[in-house]
Amino acid sequence: MRTKGLAIFALSLTMISATANADDSVKVKFRSGYPPPDRNSEMVELKVLRFAVGDSAVPIDVDRYFTKVGKILADERVPASWQYVPVDDATIEIDVALGDKSFTLLFGAMDVATVSPYAEDEDKRVLSACRQLLKLTMEEASRTFSGK
Repeated sequence: MRTKGLAIFALSLTMISATANADDSVKVKFRSGYPPPDRNSEMVELKVLRFAVGDSAVPIDVDRYFTKVGKILADERVPASWQYVPVDDATIEIDVALGDKSFTLLFGAMDVATVSPYAEDEDKRVLSACRQLLKLTMEEASRTFSGK
């Protein structure tokens, strides 16, 4: 058990030190919002990083993941910076870096499930992209952790 803990610690340090050198990344952060004074709060962060070693003759899973991320952003015409956040609500932030392009999307956690019928078309498109990115990133994390 101790060896497993040390291996995870070493992997965490490697990932932390390598983060600044990643070529492409998707970072999803959940924050529980403003808690009442007698409650704890929560933050969850998930990162997918790709380190390019040159042109790959055969794309692997992480290459296909980032191709899909780029397609979602392009298809939904996502702006580089976008926010749709109710006050005091739990929030989700998605930061994407693809080559020289970067995107920061911040929205209320409840907006993932429902979008106001009065929302602007851009908000509807970007929230759709956010839902797709969340689903895709969770699938990538599940695939990676399961070893499939």
